Amino acid sequence: MSQVTSEVIIVGAGVSGCAAAAALAGTGRKILVLEARTGHKPRFAGELIHPVGAQVLDDLGFMPTLRQHGGMDVDGFAVVRGLGHAPTRLPYAEIRRQRPTGFAMEHRDLVEAMRQVIRTLPGVELHMGHKVDELTRDAQGRISGVRCGERTFTSRLVLGCDGRHSKIRPLLGLSEAAKLLSFSVAFRLPQGGALLPCPTFGHIFLGAWGPMLLYPIGGLGSSADARGCFDVTADLSGGPKGARELLATQYAPHLPPALRSAMLASLDAELPQIAANESIRTDRSVLPGAAIVEVIVQQGAVLAEHGAEIAAQLVAVAGGEVEIVREPVEEVVLARIVLVEDLVDVDVHRTDRRAEFLQLLGRGD
Repeated sequence: MSQVTSEVIIVGAGVSGCAAAAALAGTGRKILVLEARTGHKPRFAGELIHPVGAQVLDDLGFMPTLRQHGGMDVDGFAVVRGLGHAPTRLPYAEIRRQRPTGFAMEHRDLVEAMRQVIRTLPGVELHMGHKVDELTRDAQGRISGVRCGERTFTSRLVLGCDGRHSKIRPLLGLSEAAKLLSFSVAFRLPQGGALLPCPTFGHIFLGAWGPMLLYPIGGLGSSADARGCFDVTADLSGGPKGARELLATQYAPHLPPALRSAMLASLDAELPQIAANESIRTDRSVLPGAAIVEVIVQQGAVLAEHGAEIAAQLVAVAGGEVEIVREPVEEVVLARIVLVEDLVDVDVHRTDRRAEFLQLLGRGD
């Protein structure tokens, strides 16, 4: 039997991976986090976090560092029907039994701050530039670790937290079906937060082909920057230059003059980023010894958030068994999960909600 070098290997040091590491830290386990890149991924990713996700980040101890790196509270959403219409505010505070604010932060700053935090946590090691080339298996076929180049790491459990198109999934022999729905085209507005009708709210402007999302992302200066993230048709062509032309001609006219001018200036200074919005389906995310952390896993005890990487994810709670490894992992399960689309929040460390948790998993009486 090979020597166990860690109890858990987490593949990916983005939001999901860092949150999972924090959730499992301080339990006497050795947690190894492996990130393929030496820096940050090049494309735009989610930055506007809803209140439940913000509370999870706070519970896991990330929030003080996130604020030091320029993150800011968001009070809700404001919908603008069109030019000349006053915004309709939808404050988070009106939703009962939840945190009254969300949180927003430039994605690279968010990830860098979370990595800074997990480097200080007991039992957690973060290794950058470690691309997983292979999953190792024991004599019974159970996942027993990973190989990165010439180095092999063994563990009792491998969690794939490396994004919606996980590289770990095909290594597990699991398939996915992806359908392109549209594209998000994103750009940054330096000091643009003050130009928003409601500076501490996310904004949805209507009138163009798709919704136009503009929201503050904080920053270390005296005025918050803002992000524009516009939904455009899946027929988009011409790459970033084509996207810039589309936004300038078909979307900008539907924005208030000050925001319109700032947006056009931003597009002239820098090409926008493009991210695909996809429907991704997989029939299985768990094998003995490993799990892809992104969807609710039926008949298992690993859950996770998946919503275009917008919200934050996991917290460890006591109780139950981790069935995917065929044996209890000292009675710890990964549970406090949020599905952004459904606002599902199951907190099984409260014994009065354990039945709700089991019912969600399809294991209720």
